[in-house]
Amino acid sequence: MLGDPIFHHLVEPGRATQARARRWSPKNVIIGQMGPELQRVLCDAAEPVRLRSRQMLEDVAMECRHVYFIETGRVSLMARSGPGKTVDIGVLDRRDFVGLSLAFGETRSSLRVVVQEPGEALRVSAETFTKLLDAIPDLRRKLLVYMHRVYARNAQIALCNVHHPLAQRVARWLAWVADRDEQVQEIRLTHDQLARNLGVRRATISEALGQLEAQGLLQRRRGAIVVHTDQIAREACCCLRMLRRTEEPEPEVGRRLSPLLCS
Repeated sequence: MLGDPIFHHLVEPGRATQARARRWSPKNVIIGQMGPELQRVLCDAAEPVRLRSRQMLEDVAMECRHVYFIETGRVSLMARSGPGKTVDIGVLDRRDFVGLSLAFGETRSSLRVVVQEPGEALRVSAETFTKLLDAIPDLRRKLLVYMHRVYARNAQIALCNVHHPLAQRVARWLAWVADRDEQVQEIRLTHDQLARNLGVRRATISEALGQLEAQGLLQRRRGAIVVHTDQIAREACCCLRMLRRTEEPEPEVGRRLSPLLCS
């Protein structure tokens, strides 16, 4: 059992007492879909930290010292495209965690990971995380399921970027990031950031946002975009529906998460 004393030595001294002293109500989807015993083990191993804007969590070839289960905010995944140049290749939020390299058994990162929107995360040291993976097969299995979700998500986004108009892709991106529990939500985001996330020019993004704003689906503000959640979701291509399937608990591997080309 995960609650057995054999697991106590995996947690850094003093961390368990601090963790149990606070109310444990994780917002991270990965942890939230784990059983209560596994949640308690991660609670004992984790410490809450703030994510600051532009904070670098990982860099190419840098030793991975921690993993971060994101609670609020967003981080960007960046790949090097040349000396001093990077390209945004993905965005992570509360559905994700930073530290895939460690989960694959690597000790150094292959990407740069930078905080795009400030927030909070649950941080676990690399040493403790590796020990937990080795000691708890169910934790490794849960993270393998998550990795499959990321694979399916990225495949669907790649398909979407080739086949669908930019306005639909912008709507899909905003609807995916927005919290579906809120009818109107302000997303802290600049036109430059959105352009990098979608791999297009800033002027092109501004034009697409103008079209969506003219339809009453969003309002542009300085450094932010206010979206009407349900309406922007209806404007998105069907890739949004496929992406949302990856959020379901214990998704069926294979056909249900396979990339789908829709009209």
